[in-house]
Amino acid sequence: MSARFDASQLLGTKTAGKRRMAMLSTLNEAILRLFRKDEDGQALAEYALILGLIAVVAVAALTLLGTILADELGNVTNGFSGGGS
Repeated sequence: MSARFDASQLLGTKTAGKRRMAMLSTLNEAILRLFRKDEDGQALAEYALILGLIAVVAVAALTLLGTILADELGNVTNGFSGGGS
């Protein structure tokens, strides 16, 4: 029995070592795929929130402007009906 250490005993043959490395590489890729961030859905949600905020601001602005415009048109109508003698 020899007392020398042979790395091939630990790893097996060269082809077995290559197969193990390929398996580790595949496993590593699978783990990375699990933790990779998919940001397409996140971007879509952000655009939807921005669109909703714009819609709320537009409705509020138009409501305020509509009230102001109705008051001004009422003043113009009253001016024509009361001061036309």
